[in-house]
Amino acid sequence: MLISSNFTPRSLAFQRSHSLAVQGESKAPEGPAESASPSSVPVRIRSLDPQAVAAVEQDLCQGEYVEGEVIVKLRPGQLNLFDDFASEYGGKVIEKFDIPSSIYKTFEGDLLRLKLPNGITTAEAIAAMKEDERVVYAESNDILHFTDDV
Repeated sequence: MLISSNFTPRSLAFQRSHSLAVQGESKAPEGPAESASPSSVPVRIRSLDPQAVAAVEQDLCQGEYVEGEVIVKLRPGQLNLFDDFASEYGGKVIEKFDIPSSIYKTFEGDLLRLKLPNGITTAEAIAAMKEDERVVYAESNDILHFTDDV
């Protein structure tokens, strides 16, 4: 998620004066990525219901996010198989968030930032991950803005 000093929920308008990016290029969604060949699309993505993807796209259109990235919370006990998890979606782990030990037990899981390959959209990945029992939640890497009015 990108940081804001004046956070407002996704469903409300964002103040557009400054933006802070957390590692990576920030941009508004530009629609689906270029098509990948059917053989290169992971099974978890290839077997998606188009209506599930459309529902996620509807939610994503309410705010800005980094297309091609997903923030994922995995259930505990994945034994550091993060790269295996990401590869099932054609992606790779670009960041594992360090959860302070004082809250790790109550957080109950691991938080990752995944980079998706060309041809797989954020909406497709989120829709597929909603069906994955290892996933607590999957969200877009939202771009939040702040104003100098503090």
